[in-house]
Amino acid sequence: EASRARMLSALFDIRTFDEAEAAAKAVAQDLKDYVEGDARSLPPEAFTAFIADLHRSLFELMSAAEAELRYAAIVVIDNLIDLEIEEGATQNARYANYLRSALAAEPPGELSAGDLATIARAAQVLGHIARAAGASGS
Repeated sequence: EASRARMLSALFDIRTFDEAEAAAKAVAQDLKDYVEGDARSLPPEAFTAFIADLHRSLFELMSAAEAELRYAAIVVIDNLIDLEIEEGATQNARYANYLRSALAAEPPGELSAGDLATIARAAQVLGHIARAAGASGS
């Protein structure tokens, strides 16, 4: 249980934009390995609780004021799209909503380089979701 909590909270420790990509990819890989392995053997209510914690953490990261935290969440989402955690249409809609919220949360006026990188990555990941939805028919 403690290792799962660390897996989900690791992204909140990101302090610079430079470390966001690598840290997020490492967390995403750990999550994928866990979901494809140990998590599938959990009782259904424990797996559901794990997925709820995952979504809660992603929502918190996507709501963060810091561009590097939003960027890290987007990288995680990109790496989890092809992993069936929930029914395809539900999962795709949830991820798309997270990304839309990141795009809408950008402050008006001058954008930082981190904000621009976050917007660009969110647009790429929305395309990934669209391709995944088209391939699965969801």
